[in-house]
Amino acid sequence: MMVTKERLMIGLLILCLALAGGSAEGKSLSEKCEERVLPEIAAAFPEWTVDYADTYSTGMYKDHFATFVEAVVFRTGDGMLWLRKLTVAADPLFEGKPIEWQIEDRAPVPVTEEAAERIATMPPEGVTYGYCPFLEEKILPGCASFMLREGETWTDLGVMEDSLVGVSRDSEGRERIHTARWDGTSYEETVVSPAWEKAWSLNTIHSANGSLELHGDHYCDYYMDCFPDGKWRLTSVNNDVGIYYFYEDVMLDVTYGSGGSSNGVYHYGSPAFPRELSELDLDSIPWRGADLAALLDASAWACVREDDTPLYSAPDGEILGLAYARLAGKIAAEEDGWVCLQIGSEARGMRAWFRRDQMAFGAETENVRCGFPDYNWDEKKETLPVILNRNMAELDTPFPVDHDEDGYPKAVWLIARMTDGGFLTEVNEDYVGVLAADAFAEILPPYDEDEDDGYFNMTDEEWEELFSEDEDWDEDWNEDWDEEENAAAE
Repeated sequence: MMVTKERLMIGLLILCLALAGGSAEGKSLSEKCEERVLPEIAAAFPEWTVDYADTYSTGMYKDHFATFVEAVVFRTGDGMLWLRKLTVAADPLFEGKPIEWQIEDRAPVPVTEEAAERIATMPPEGVTYGYCPFLEEKILPGCASFMLREGETWTDLGVMEDSLVGVSRDSEGRERIHTARWDGTSYEETVVSPAWEKAWSLNTIHSANGSLELHGDHYCDYYMDCFPDGKWRLTSVNNDVGIYYFYEDVMLDVTYGSGGSSNGVYHYGSPAFPRELSELDLDSIPWRGADLAALLDASAWACVREDDTPLYSAPDGEILGLAYARLAGKIAAEEDGWVCLQIGSEARGMRAWFRRDQMAFGAETENVRCGFPDYNWDEKKETLPVILNRNMAELDTPFPVDHDEDGYPKAVWLIARMTDGGFLTEVNEDYVGVLAADAFAEILPPYDEDEDDGYFNMTDEEWEELFSEDEDWDEDWNEDWDEEENAAAE
């Protein structure tokens, strides 16, 4: 078996320089990994060749950073190129404990006999690159040809756990994205994008399992994800000053985070343009947040225009509380000047009635500023589950305390003041319940979002000025820097 040490040794050496010392015998970490990990791979996977290996640190092992070795191995056979990613926890191995392999098999790549022979004669470290991983350019001829149209050749081909994703170029220079889904025995679903005129390229370094990053012109990036149904869809746009993420019913501005104690970064409505790869018209997707929000179909949504707006149990019914501006929901019913909103989910939320003339509808919700009280969310976000679980008597299921667990309260909004002084509270746009007035130590005036709204609503002139084609910018900046450095030295 051929085992390539050079690329493994580079990564191990870098890590070794950052860590203290070696073993009791004076051996460095890189030497220990070379002696233990490479033979273990050779013994456990005798039919595979190591293409790439590196080390990284994450988490803690006892009193130091935990060390892991990651390797990509490959083999050919049965008309396929097979790839597998191996991860080894190095610290237990160094202590003499049995090795525990973490194995991630990638979708097989159909190859011609000629391509298989060519791969067999190549240096093993030249087969893949990137995180996906992607195949090196010299590997591409004869790989996954079933995905290509007549006259097309591959410029990139990535191998994910259950799919292949590639970029083709035809005889006229037009490029498209192709995907094929592996069901465990065959490729039964292939999808190809339109050929876009807008300048773009696939960022293979930032594209990983189930996600793609397309770099466009004008400092703009487009992100696509593979959803549970196997469909690839546009999920977000990054214009270098703002990041906008599309959900089914809302566009979320995640530039400075999301949620918190305000829904001001929520732009309500369903994307009124195709997001699936086969129909995606990248040329028609704008860059600016305000232009993206204008593409939303918000006809199903309405929100409260002003603070202290009564919400009712029924038309002319009991007043449940006084709502804050931009309390939003989907329109559930309308009746003689009254509007009923579904607030939160149907399973865990609530319905409330409002007078129609006190509401903003559809795209008008963009012009309403959120009035939810600000309770220093950044300071309290770590204790929010405890606060909610202790103060919401009617809570059906406690909120998890682990920030990474599903259901963690990442967006807690005080949406109305109740008649008894408590707060009607919406959590994660899902649960709605009553929170006692003294649940927080301090309730502050609403946050003024006008101060951070500049990038979202820039005029054409302001946008062009921000992204001017001034080629002297770097030179001018460096000259200013040199002058400051010289002045400091003198």
